[in-house]
Parts: sequence; structure tokens; C-alpha cells
Amino acid sequence: MGFMLSSVLFPPPPSLIISVMSVVSLVAIAVIDRKISKLSIGIRAKVVKAMAGVEGDQSKTLAVVKPTARGASIPIHYPMLSETNYGIWAVKMKIILRSLGVWSVIEGADTDDDKDQGAMVAISQAVPDDYSKFWNLRSEKSSRKQIKLSSRTGMLVFYVPALLSGVASFVLYPNHDPRLFLVKAALTIHFFKRTIEVLFVHKYSTSGVVLDSAILISLSYFSATSSMIYGQYLTQGFPEPKVDLKYPGVLLFSVGIIGNLYHHLVLASLRTKSDKEYKIPRGGLFGHVICPHYLFEVLGFIGIFFISQTLYPLCFTLGTIVYLMGRSYATRRWYISKFEDFPKDVKALVPCVVSFPPPNSLFITVMSMASLSFSVLGLFEGLGKNFEYSKFRNFNVEKSTRKQSNTVCSRYGMLAVYIPAFLSVVTFSGLFPNVGLRFLLVKSALTMHFFKRILEDHSLENITSLRRRGKERSVMAMMVFILSRIAFPLPVTCLLVRVMSVACLLFSVTGVFEGLGKNFQYSKFFNLNVDKSTSKQIRVSSIIAMLTVYTPAFFSALAFSWQLPNVGIRSLLVKSALALHFFKRILEVLFVHKYSGGMAVDTLITITLGYFTTTSITIYALSLTEGFPEPPVDLKHLGVVLFLVGIVGNFYHHLLLASLRTKNDKGYKVPKGGLFGLVACPHYFFEILIFLGICFISQTLYSFASTISTICYLMGRSYATRRWYLTKFDDFPKDVKAIIPCVF
Repeated sequence: MGFMLSSVLFPPPPSLIISVMSVVSLVAIAVIDRKISKLSIGIRAKVVKAMAGVEGDQSKTLAVVKPTARGASIPIHYPMLSETNYGIWAVKMKIILRSLGVWSVIEGADTDDDKDQGAMVAISQAVPDDYSKFWNLRSEKSSRKQIKLSSRTGMLVFYVPALLSGVASFVLYPNHDPRLFLVKAALTIHFFKRTIEVLFVHKYSTSGVVLDSAILISLSYFSATSSMIYGQYLTQGFPEPKVDLKYPGVLLFSVGIIGNLYHHLVLASLRTKSDKEYKIPRGGLFGHVICPHYLFEVLGFIGIFFISQTLYPLCFTLGTIVYLMGRSYATRRWYISKFEDFPKDVKALVPCVVSFPPPNSLFITVMSMASLSFSVLGLFEGLGKNFEYSKFRNFNVEKSTRKQSNTVCSRYGMLAVYIPAFLSVVTFSGLFPNVGLRFLLVKSALTMHFFKRILEDHSLENITSLRRRGKERSVMAMMVFILSRIAFPLPVTCLLVRVMSVACLLFSVTGVFEGLGKNFQYSKFFNLNVDKSTSKQIRVSSIIAMLTVYTPAFFSALAFSWQLPNVGIRSLLVKSALALHFFKRILEVLFVHKYSGGMAVDTLITITLGYFTTTSITIYALSLTEGFPEPPVDLKHLGVVLFLVGIVGNFYHHLLLASLRTKNDKGYKVPKGGLFGLVACPHYFFEILIFLGICFISQTLYSFASTISTICYLMGRSYATRRWYLTKFDDFPKDVKAIIPCVF
């Protein structure tokens, strides 16, 4: 695999933003927007079937008599579903359906036709005649107010920023070779076509686009376009890959964009100007797959990757393929549920698929995603972070820092690894009868494999051992319990907040990179550990860069404060704290700090996007908790105290740093005063207190995730700063820690 990649890809440039964006694109493969509430899935499925098959007056409640153990009867009055009461409606319907003895059908545990019909009849009494508006009903609709854009406006929000990024690239990045020009031209043409289609081709229904989806997709397209072009620009001067794919890429891109446009025209022809209804599409490849426009979009992005032959387009293309596969599968399932005459042999995206469709099992889905994520262990193994057994037992580990007793002998360790899997296969073979030759072969193969591993014994005793992890489950349970006590529950219907919470945690890895010397290029680390012969740094002056970093976040806090009304004292405090924090940072840039050096543009983009999205989503995530019960442990008053201590301490130590330089002095000195006698970066320590305070005021899972990310990054940055001071100043005190006095 490494040889193949080295043959078809440029070597990755020394750019942190391109590396981070590549990792994020790969992680996006695991992001699937699923409804996680079993209650919501079951009832919605029956609502659709009942509403499709029942006619007549359903606007009145119906009294159903349920005999009790004493022979009495209780009239049942059905609640009527509306646009705002789904949560309480679902709870009441669950109670009613249980009393009628048909709830097992809703859960999928029973397939009895009489019970199925009874459930549909019961649900049909609880929905109004104009049921079509409930197709997009979400389970938390009663607890949040969705900001919705019209479909055309939403699509323009998707594509216009990416189009402008492509156009601007022709000005920002001069053309040094045909490959860079082709990448810029392909991306610009793609998003120009999409914009033209939005304006003149597509005929939209009235469903609209939710604001959080618009923000997420727009950011994705914009950052992808910018990163692809910038990553390609950084390859200038690199040797060409051994296998040149740019001309096949041009061909694939041309086929993809023409095929995508053609099938969009076919879809548009299904509707008249005033028609808003969906129909089964015909023509082109619609007779083979339900989403041929997605198939050609995949071809287009594969073409762009072939033209570019850099790592980021490869990662983005993989993420796009997996996302469009999931989207097309959901589209096919929707057509089957809505149209009885939909051809069952029409596939989702790829004609004549070679695998079974995924089962309707949340457990199997989660385990599939976990197995994909497990592949990252191969990367850690390659980097030297090995599982401690065989020859890697105690490898690169300080014996003085680990407890040798926490091991088992090799023979018992390996038996503990393989026997549970072997017994699992044997047990499941007895529980599940053979439903065909394929099932029999799978069970037999797994049984033989693990039985062979048990018989294989190479007497490796006293050479290798396995580490036990007995307390992990109890620790995880304790963490979940603590979070449930101090945080609002995460709104399950908001994809943006869910994705960004995971992205924040993943961004924590930048702290590790900082500690290892892969630093963001600003302040004293500008151009540090960068190969100047191969890296063409676009540099921005420090004061302009810092204003660019903080100003969007400040205006975001102001805009969201105006856009989202205060739903309580907690909301007001969070918006005020964020606005005050970034306003202070802007004033410090203008009137306090004395800068030297500059900032690399990729670092500028990354940090600006980080602060902007963190500010926006922190406020937005808190607004989604409207109507939720307060957490059992109220931390907002402690948060206010931490925030005030943090902002005062941060400002004071920034003043001390500024006092080290005169107006024309650009050199660095060992800082003195305040907590500088204890730690190298007390301003970072107080900045952590600021974000901890905001987290405690907000008490949302996103704020916890973003705070963890900030702590990890600042700890890594402070460790790198201390190491830099030690290498530059012989008189730097060795007992001064990085960020936490007497600890780290």
C-alpha cells in the first residue's frame, strides 16, 4: 500500500492544515446521520404505513375499550399529532399501544399480521388528515426551533463560497504547471455548474434546508476546495509521481460532470413549474440505480484526485464516496417506502452491488464503524506505539514508570485472546441454524481459524505478556454517569453539533503534534522545523494575522447574540463571556502586544476556523437545550468565577510579556514576574481557565469537547515553548514547568 501511494501521490507537504484536513476527511467516513431513538424509528415507520393506508376522518379521538383484570373497561382517547408535540405524543402512543398488546410490532419483535394491522389502525386515529408535513418530523422538534432556509437559498449557501474560493485561487496562486491549473479549473467549473443548476435547472419542493446542515455542508465544500488548491500549490518543486494520472483524471472529471448534469436535467424534467411532488425518475441510468447523479459526482471527484495526485483529495474523495453511498441507500429506501411500483432490482448507487444491504441493526452499524476506526491502530504501530506483547513487550517503555505485576504469561494471555472468540463461534453456531451454504461456510471458517490459533503454541512463555485492562469498563461507566450529572443531553437531531463535537475531540491530537515539534507556524515557531527548500510559506504579518484570527469569532458572538434570543441567564452569560473574551483579544492585538515574525497562512486559516466555529456552535448548541431540564449539578456560578479569574490572569501576563520589549525590539527574553517563575506559559494556563469557565457556564457536551481540545492543544504548545526556551537560553530555570505549576 505504501509503495502504491508513493507511486501515484506527491509526498505530503510540511503543512499542518493539509495534514489535519486529510485526517478529518478520513474520519468523516465514519459519520452517518442515523436516528438513534428506537422509539422514534418504530413509531415513524408505522405512522407512514398507517397514513398511507387509512382514509377518512382522523381529526377526532376514538374511544377504544381495554378490558382490565377486574373486568372493567377504560376508554382510550388518542392524542392528536401536531408540528410541536411529537415528544409527548410518542410517549402517550407507546403507553396506548402497550395497553392494546401491539407494541411488540412497533419494536420489530413480532410479525403477526393482526397485531400489525391493529397498530396501524390505532396510529391512524392519532394523526391529522394533512399528514404530508410530517414526513420530515424529527424526534426533538418540540424542544428546539429549527432555523430553515428555502431550498434554493440553502443550495446557494452550499456552493457559492466554494465557487468564490476557486475563483480567488486564480489570483492568489500563480500557475506554475498544468496540474495546478487543472485542479483550480476543475473545482471552479464543478461549483459553477452546481450554482447554475440551482438557479436555472432544479425545481425544488417546499421542504427547505435546516441551517445547521447548510453550515456544515458549506464549510465542508469551502474548506475542501481551499485545501485541495493550497495543497496542490505546496507541491511546486516536488518531483512528479511515478504514475501520471492527470490525463485520465481529466477524462473522468469530464465524464462525471456531463453525466451529473444530464441526470440533473432528467430529474428536473419530472416536475412542471408549479409541481412539488416526487415521481419515480426514468431515463439515463435511472433504470439501473436510483442515484446516477451521485455516481457521476463520485467520478468527478475521483477525476479531481487523479489530476491532483495529493493526499488530501484522496481522503476527501474517500469520504465523499462513503457519504454518497449512505445517502443513495437512504434515497432508495425512501422510494421503496413511498412508491409501491418502484422496481426492486434498481440499486442505490452502483449497478449490480456485490454485498448484502446493511441490516436494520444499530449494533451491527456501530460495530462496523468501530471496526473501521480500529484500522488507525496500524498507524500507531507504524509510529512505534505498539501493543505490548511478543517482541514489543517493554519496547520503548521506561521500566521505572510501569508496574511489572500488571501482566500475564504469554501462553495464558494468548489463550485468553482466542478462546472467547472460539466459544462465541461455537455458541452462535448452535443458536442460529444454517440458513444457507454461505452462513455455514462463515461459521466453519471462523471456528477453524480460532481453533487453529488455540492449538498453535510456540512456547513463548517468559518472553511475551499481555497487559490487562480490567477497570476500563467501570471507568467508562463512571465517566458517563458524571457527564449525565453535569451536562445537558445532546440533541439527537442536530447533525452539526454531533459532528463538530467529535471533530473537536479529534482536534485534540494537535496538542500531541505540538509536543512532538510539529507546530503551528506563528510566534516563535514561525518557520521552525520547516524545510525552507521545499516549503513555500505564504506569510502574513502578526498583527494582521491575529486580527484575522479573533475578529470573525467576535462578530460571530455578536451575530448569534442577536440572531438567537436569550432563553435564560445561562445563554446570556455564555454569549457575553465569548464576546468579552474575543473583544479583549482584539484590544490586546491593537494596543498591548509587540509582535515579531509573522504567521503562515495555513495556520491562520486553521486557527481562524477553529475559533469561529467553536464560538458559533457553543452558542448554537446551548440554544438547542431550550426546554431541556437543567443538569442536576449546576456549574454556571463556578464557571463565572473561573472565567473572571482566567481573563484577568491572562490579561495581566500578556502585559508582562509586552513589557519585555521596547517599541523597536523584536528579540525574545526570559519572562519574569507573575507566575512566570513557576511555569513558562501562565497566560495559557489562565486561557484554559477561561474556556473551562465558559464550559461550566454552558454545560453542553460540545463545550466539554471543545474545552478538552483546547486544553490538549495548549498543553502541547506550552511544552514546546518550554523546550524552545531551554534550547535558546542557557540561564532558563530548569525547575520552571510548562503550564501547570509543580506538575507539567
